[in-house]
Amino acid sequence: MTKTLNHTMRPRVLLLPLLLTAFVFCVPNVTAQSGRRARKPTPAATPAPEPTPIEKSKPKEKSNLALVVGIQRDTFSNAALYYDGVVLRGCADRLRDSSATVDVSQKDINRAEAIKLAKASKDAFVVLLKIGPSSIELDGGTYGNSNLSDLYIEYVVFAPTTAKVAASGRSYQRALAKGPVVVGPTTSGRNNSIYTEQLLRQAAQDAAERILHSLHISLPGTTIPTGFCTPCSASR
Repeated sequence: MTKTLNHTMRPRVLLLPLLLTAFVFCVPNVTAQSGRRARKPTPAATPAPEPTPIEKSKPKEKSNLALVVGIQRDTFSNAALYYDGVVLRGCADRLRDSSATVDVSQKDINRAEAIKLAKASKDAFVVLLKIGPSSIELDGGTYGNSNLSDLYIEYVVFAPTTAKVAASGRSYQRALAKGPVVVGPTTSGRNNSIYTEQLLRQAAQDAAERILHSLHISLPGTTIPTGFCTPCSASR
């Protein structure tokens, strides 16, 4: 009986040190594994957004339309002589906003000279401006003693080569227009020169828009201006 127990216990005694040795080696590995943290994947670098390309404004395309602008001075009133330059520049500057080529006459021209200039030109329309009322209207008592609110702009456009009238009309100060909107005072006898200068400049720009419309040249964002009479029939 004693021998049998000894034979049975001996393998177990030999196995115990092996188990202890394996346990000693396994514990540090388990501890090390439990202390490790899972590495997070490195996020991919976000590409920087490409700058939005700046659209370059396209150069204004020029049409084949050419205009020569001049003004006829009338000695009926010193006030009209004072505003001639304002009207001429206002009209020419607005015409230049279109695709047309615009030249300004360096001297005053009358109707006969404008017709002669148009006939001598192969491709340029001649625009003749004039500040009214005329001395004949004043003498006839239409306006009596003229004041600044009476002033308006008369324009005639002569076609190249033939000098036929391509467009004509009158542009009034907005205070005198019979449209739904009235700008400024409408009382008679107004003689504020600075205010009149602003109104006549606007009237000159309106005349330019009407001229371009008559010649089928459009301006972006504009409509037919109000405050005009229907195109006047002018004699050739």
